[in-house]
Amino acid sequence: MGALSRVAARYARLVAMHTRSDSWAGIGAIKEAVRITKLTGASLQVSHLVYQVGMGMMSQALDVLEQAVRNGLDVTADSGMYHAFATFAGSPVFDEGCVERWGCGYADLLWQPGNMPDSIVHVNFLKN
Repeated sequence: MGALSRVAARYARLVAMHTRSDSWAGIGAIKEAVRITKLTGASLQVSHLVYQVGMGMMSQALDVLEQAVRNGLDVTADSGMYHAFATFAGSPVFDEGCVERWGCGYADLLWQPGNMPDSIVHVNFLKN
């Protein structure tokens, strides 16, 4: 990402980054991207934020991004609803070992009925 960011900075272009890790490791990936942005001067957009750190560590991710902006970096993030992620209880996201992989517990999840077809249950992740 460093080489790409240097070229992007030279041509005043945005680097859109999707973390290579999610959960707590996603926080480290966001910090790394912010460090590269600081070194190169490229603009950064972290894509699909909620899918990377929406498992109980969103407030930490937002803190990293907000600090980068306060430090004068051109950093943004995008997110949205994603049908294939945690939008229903039978999603592979909830396969065995998911809580250990995320480093959070079921108490960090908010389960609520939704109006989706086939009685899908929506899952919203709470901030830690």
